[in-house]
Amino acid sequence: MTLRWTGRTATAVGLTIVAMLLLWSASASADADLAIDKTDSADPVQVSQLLTYTLTIDNDGPDLATDVAVTDTLPTSVTYVDASASQGSCFLTPSDTVECDLEDIPNGDSVTVEIEVVPTQPGAITNVAQVSASTVDPDATNDDASEGTLVVEADFRALKRVKQTVQDPVVRYEVELINEGNLAQPDNPSDEFIDDLPEEMAIVPHTLSASSGTIDYDPVHHRVTWNGPIPSNDRVTLEFAVGTETGLIVASTRSDWTGWAMPAFGLALVGLTLATRRRRLGLLVILIGLSLGPLGCSGFWTTPTTVEGPTSLCNQGELHFDADANGTNDAVQPTDDPDTADPQDPTCVIFIP
Repeated sequence: MTLRWTGRTATAVGLTIVAMLLLWSASASADADLAIDKTDSADPVQVSQLLTYTLTIDNDGPDLATDVAVTDTLPTSVTYVDASASQGSCFLTPSDTVECDLEDIPNGDSVTVEIEVVPTQPGAITNVAQVSASTVDPDATNDDASEGTLVVEADFRALKRVKQTVQDPVVRYEVELINEGNLAQPDNPSDEFIDDLPEEMAIVPHTLSASSGTIDYDPVHHRVTWNGPIPSNDRVTLEFAVGTETGLIVASTRSDWTGWAMPAFGLALVGLTLATRRRRLGLLVILIGLSLGPLGCSGFWTTPTTVEGPTSLCNQGELHFDADANGTNDAVQPTDDPDTADPQDPTCVIFIP
């Protein structure tokens, strides 16, 4: 069989070759400038609160971007929840990176990726993502994006103790508002501390003091209030005194040993002195002192849970704080008496009508 080339055949073959060369040339020179941007919400974010990263991938052209992929390296101190894309699909790899296959992105179009995680510990974290494609990217400087997030943890304590425990119609309280977390408490519109006083007690004028912020007495609600910020890893100390005109406040319920033990032992010493002169009187004083001494010491080393006869007046203040950094005091921590064993128990005094 003999092939014969004619002018028409040669022309057709030549045009086919030229077309193939043109297609190859166009494919080889296709450029697509991809750019990636990343935002986070919320920031700052609480430990165990949902944190969402939003990635936006733009194709700035001039050509179609093919086989677009995104790799997102998660911080080590977060737990992966979910990932989704406006086109294509995403999945978590065994190495704790999120991989997204975004398929092709035409010139001028964009694709959005959302990644949800939960932080597990406080501190500053950084998330990094990269975009790539089979198409040549003429500008690689915008192929990476990172976002820093501050993870905070609210850790507040409030302590209230009786600072003065001698027999007196006046008792002085000391309150410590302690911020042990990395979340600073701002001076929000509402009160940061409220202490509703028992009706038997009256505030003693000119005894309110605070190491910072503003302490005040609200006569309408019969309460002590405080407003102010508490920086992270810091504390504020409040003091105020209350009294009564109808009775005597003798001690806190922890029975300060100086109120009972020292007089008791003093009586015992006096008794020893008198014993050398008046044996019967001295022995009587010694017996009284020795009987009261263990009572006072037991009050010092242990915490009585009931008070016979006299009334035990107890109350707790409340620390109101902003747990999620949204500008509102939305969490409450009651005061605890550090001189008693139980956590978050009220502070009490013995009141004799």
